Amino acid sequence: PGAKRTDRMKTVRVLLLVSLCVAAWAQPPANPADARGRLRVSALLAEGRPVKIACFGDSITGVYYHTGRRRSWCDLLGIALARIHPQARIEMINAGVSGNDTGAALKRMENDVLRHAPHLVVVMFGMNDVRALAPVDFRNNLESIVRRARDRGAEVILMTPNAIGPDDPVRPPARLVEYAEIVRDVGREQELP
Repeated sequence: PGAKRTDRMKTVRVLLLVSLCVAAWAQPPANPADARGRLRVSALLAEGRPVKIACFGDSITGVYYHTGRRRSWCDLLGIALARIHPQARIEMINAGVSGNDTGAALKRMENDVLRHAPHLVVVMFGMNDVRALAPVDFRNNLESIVRRARDRGAEVILMTPNAIGPDDPVRPPARLVEYAEIVRDVGREQELP
């Protein structure tokens, strides 16, 4: 029990850090001349206009067992954004489903994400893709997710998958690094944070 609690606390700290990093992308620049390349959603938040943010991923996005069923990083992101933008009206949509890879995500994207007409979709997949999909399929699916979100007018942030442990035989760290690099490549190619 003590080791599990320690692991959960580490996970919660990592998820909080992830949420704060994503929230930093949504802060308006101090100087309006620095606004180029910033998310449009940051202006909506600063103006106190309604904003819908969909967090799209697997069990790490959903609350599930990673935090002892307490809070998801989606919740933490909403809390961080509300602290940065107390005037904002933020609706957080947690579209995390345990066991999902990007192939399954594409099948449910319309119902779980796009029907909500989010302003921003924060995408975090890779953990299950590592064990289920070839790198080229992961890349193609990720590009499709980005394209479908943008086609509906949503901005997109891509998040890299995190390691579970150094000795994970199902998700070896070296393979996970390869998938994280695919996320970074797609982000660079699509000019996404």
